Amino acid sequence: MLTDSRFNSKLLLFSGFIALGYYFINPVLLDKFRFEMVWMLQLFMMLVTFLFHVGLMRAGAKSDAAFIRFFMGATGIKLFLFMVVLIGYALFNKATAVAFIANFFILYLLYTVFEVAMVYKKFSSQRKAS
Repeated sequence: MLTDSRFNSKLLLFSGFIALGYYFINPVLLDKFRFEMVWMLQLFMMLVTFLFHVGLMRAGAKSDAAFIRFFMGATGIKLFLFMVVLIGYALFNKATAVAFIANFFILYLLYTVFEVAMVYKKFSSQRKAS
């Protein structure tokens, strides 16, 4: 199985909490940080997190070395992709660039913490079992 259903459930629940939090925080945000299409950013982050997790699970099933190679390579590619998205958006949408970058950064931090916590939990429990 590519990924377990518990991860999918946790990802959806985590994303729901983020969306709910944004819903309540949005009215008090300064206008320059309010980004109306934040849901698209969140879907993008969910997709990237899911694909990253699937790749890690595949690599982790092969060997520890494959896991490390995939983690390092995919993290580098992901950071490059994110930089391209940020710079591209900022160049073509100067009026909302600050709001986009601020929201992107917050979501990036939240989903990265979630990603690392889930992977750490999964592989530390596997190590203890073996």
